[in-house]
Amino acid sequence: MILSMLILFVSLFPSDSGRVQVLNALEKLGLSELDLGYVPKGYWSRYPDPRRVPYKLPFFDDLMAEPLEIPDFIRSMANVVEDYLNKEYKKGNSLYQCLYFLGVEKRVGVFRNYGANLSSQVPEREPLYWAYMKFMGEISTQDNTLSFSGMYEEADSIRKLISSIPIPIQRILAKLLLNVLDSYKWWKISIRNVKKSSLPYLLEIDDLDETQSDGSVYYPLIDDFMDQIDEPSMAYAALKLAQAGENALWELDSTLTSLRKSENRIDTFHVELNTPIGKVVFESGDNSKYMSGNYLLIVDLSGDDVYHGRIALGDFETPTSLLIDLSGDDEYICDSLFGSQGAGIGGIGILIDRKGDDTYKAYKGAQGFGLIGYGVLWDIDGEDSFWLTTQGQGCGMLGVGILLNNQGND
Repeated sequence: MILSMLILFVSLFPSDSGRVQVLNALEKLGLSELDLGYVPKGYWSRYPDPRRVPYKLPFFDDLMAEPLEIPDFIRSMANVVEDYLNKEYKKGNSLYQCLYFLGVEKRVGVFRNYGANLSSQVPEREPLYWAYMKFMGEISTQDNTLSFSGMYEEADSIRKLISSIPIPIQRILAKLLLNVLDSYKWWKISIRNVKKSSLPYLLEIDDLDETQSDGSVYYPLIDDFMDQIDEPSMAYAALKLAQAGENALWELDSTLTSLRKSENRIDTFHVELNTPIGKVVFESGDNSKYMSGNYLLIVDLSGDDVYHGRIALGDFETPTSLLIDLSGDDEYICDSLFGSQGAGIGGIGILIDRKGDDTYKAYKGAQGFGLIGYGVLWDIDGEDSFWLTTQGQGCGMLGVGILLNNQGND
């Protein structure tokens, strides 16, 4: 209790002055900062040996041993949000930096922030068709799941469908599609040692909020996953998907503005492509409606859209899922299903909404939720409402969950 009050006292004052006052008070009691630390011992009775307690975050032991560092630790995380979500920050990697410093660094610890290393080269002619064929070829080679005999027969219809998208927008979407594929490859590396038949069962573990406070249910599957998963590779897959999404967001924002100035209007298009790892949708029409499904990628340029059910969920069927909505007063509704709206359950799910007065409503495991995965919801502008029962809105369970909101009276 005394320790908690001291930490609260320090947090109420600027870093130096609060610490000095606490140290002066300790000196009057004949104590020093070294006396504040909480360092449990393995010989304590009826207390788990701290050296054998699994899944502690990298900073836990150090902060318990040096509790006066807790306010500065929290301030440093707040500084990340202030710096990278500031309107004056123009480097185009806000989401990447927030995910790294608030999630990856705090969760994984050993990962070094090298950068996303994304693909940027696509041909001038038919860039999106080229990227899609390249995507399908690499997926079939990797996963051995696709026969091309039927696909090449449909090549002309696919080419015609894609041609409805203006070339400047195609170039952006082509790069995005290939970078989503790159993220998926790193996800595959991260679960290379995991028993694949066990992946679907993660989605059924939706009651950790109810069962783990008193240890009433034990899930050996979770221990097995944590023993087998390559966390740094999963983190890299998430960082790549985040940066790919932000790159596409700002490039589309700028390109659409230029096209509207030069051509006054942009013809509507609706392109839906199937892949072995999820559906891809590119949409420019108004007021679209999306039903729950295995979406690898959705890019919606405008309109008051409605997203029902499992959207932007990275799981065993669609390990990497990215949704980018550029404008409109949108509704995201998932009343009864576990996992949606920027959730990673054994995978990576990212939802980016550029602007509009949006409504987010979900049951649980949503709006920035990670269970042995990465889930991110980033709403940039608008007066939004968020509703959720439990497990979400920036919740990580052996994973990372982040909810970011830049502007608006929410």
